[in-house]
Amino acid sequence: MTGIYWTPDEAQLKAFSSSSKSTTKGVETLIKIEISVKDPWAISSILRQLDEVSREQTSVKPATQKTPTTKTKPLALPAPLLQLPYLGDEK
Repeated sequence: MTGIYWTPDEAQLKAFSSSSKSTTKGVETLIKIEISVKDPWAISSILRQLDEVSREQTSVKPATQKTPTTKTKPLALPAPLLQLPYLGDEK
C-alpha cells in the first residue's frame, strides 16, 4: 500500500471536502484534497507518488475482476490407425 508524504516546508494542506452519492453498488464517497506547493522539487515528488498509487491500483484491478469463462473447443485428435489384420511373415 502506498501513500503520499510531504513535510510542512514542502507543501501545505489547503482544503479538503467529501461528497457521497448512492449507486447501484451502494454508497460511493468522493474525497477532494487540495495541496499548496511552492517548491518545484516537492511538486515532482508528490506527482510521482500519485502516479505510483495510480499504477498500483490499475495493475491490481484486472486481477480482481472475474473473467467470463468460455468453453474451449476440444483439441483435434489424429485419425485412428487402420485396423489391418497381421498375417505374419508370409512368403
